[in-house]
Amino acid sequence: MKRLLQGIVFVFTMVLFFILSVKGVSISTCDRLFLFTFDNEFQESLSLQCLCSDSLQGEGWLIFESPSYTPPVPISYFANDTSVTTDISKFPVGDYRVRLMTYSDHKAVISNRVPFSVTSEAPHLWLSDDIAAPLYLKETTCVFTCISSQPLKEAYFTLHNKRYPLHPNSSQEWTFRGDLPLQNGRNTLFIHGKNHHLVANQLSLDIVYRKPTTARQVIVLGYHDIGAYDQEWMIFPETFERHIQTLRDNDYYFCTPSEVLLFNKQKITLPEKSVLITFDDGCSGVFTNALPILQKYNAKATLFVVNSLLGTPGYLTWEELDSIMKSGLFTLGSHSYNLHGWVDYTMLPDGGYIPKLNHLREETWDEYLDRVRQDLKQSRNELYEKYKQPILFFAYPFGEYNSQSIKRLKECGFIGAFTFNQSKCYVTHSTHPFTMDRIPMFDDTNLQALLEIGGK
Repeated sequence: MKRLLQGIVFVFTMVLFFILSVKGVSISTCDRLFLFTFDNEFQESLSLQCLCSDSLQGEGWLIFESPSYTPPVPISYFANDTSVTTDISKFPVGDYRVRLMTYSDHKAVISNRVPFSVTSEAPHLWLSDDIAAPLYLKETTCVFTCISSQPLKEAYFTLHNKRYPLHPNSSQEWTFRGDLPLQNGRNTLFIHGKNHHLVANQLSLDIVYRKPTTARQVIVLGYHDIGAYDQEWMIFPETFERHIQTLRDNDYYFCTPSEVLLFNKQKITLPEKSVLITFDDGCSGVFTNALPILQKYNAKATLFVVNSLLGTPGYLTWEELDSIMKSGLFTLGSHSYNLHGWVDYTMLPDGGYIPKLNHLREETWDEYLDRVRQDLKQSRNELYEKYKQPILFFAYPFGEYNSQSIKRLKECGFIGAFTFNQSKCYVTHSTHPFTMDRIPMFDDTNLQALLEIGGK
């Protein structure tokens, strides 16, 4: 019915215009204004055709009739057979009537009423091409971009009855980047977009979140040097890279020692597949060979250094250690200042080799305690002053320790320590935080077999 009435008005207007033109009667012979339009539905701007006498051309105002007050819009100039155009992008959607008003000899002259509607189709929304639906995630972190067929005033999404804003890259491209409050399984996310007329449309995105199961144990791997020499503790670079790639391919999470300790104390949970990579001594191969591989796979590791060995042949220089710490991948720990060695008592009855960390025969008990305390404090203080990073973890030289060693570590501010040789291989909730065991890694170690055993 609406379209029929529009057609009748249009035909009447054209007939009137044709008659006036054929008879040679100019509209200027009458002091009148007449408006008409070929289309009564508009979105961004309103355009009306004007017929008027020459005496009326000039300035005027468009006067609107609407359910709520709409202020008159000034028209700087109009004339016979010209268009009168104004912006209606801020008008609410609805039906209106408009008239053109001007003055002639101080008398108001008002045109006919022209009905029109402000309409806006709901924006068509879609996701960028690189997002497949459903979206499968192993983490709650997500990035997605919504594209709109027309400029949007706002865009947001709702998930589990909560609303979250999208960030505008442009008026037609909106992005979310961050953590989603996902539940395990399928989640339906509704994306909403509103244009300038507040007409909204939405689309949905199904996200399947596979919540990782938590770890019951953490595997800790103990490395020393990475290089090309055939020595017992040396691992070839290609072997080490194969180890790191195997861990990455099997979706292992690379821990820090603080995370392992908090897991041990049941303060946090860790992914089911979690591993701590450690290096003892501070060998030069950590910088020349291990660091580039860890950077390639973005894998975190922990380095326990013997301070007195730094700068000596085969060990890291302080400059190399600086580069390692600047990488952001390493946690620094102590392997003592100068307790990494043995004292030879083989020439004495019941003699043998005694670790420097133990009580020596020629020492009084007080001398032993003072020597160990001074060494541990010197190691921690020197590394802290250099890197302003708390030195909280210790690796026992040769994996040897006793109850006195643990007491001395606690006195000097350490909160955890790692050993070898217990054959437990994994850190669990019941592991003593000062006897966390590690698997010693050699070039012929079958890492895949270790991972299969650890997964059971």
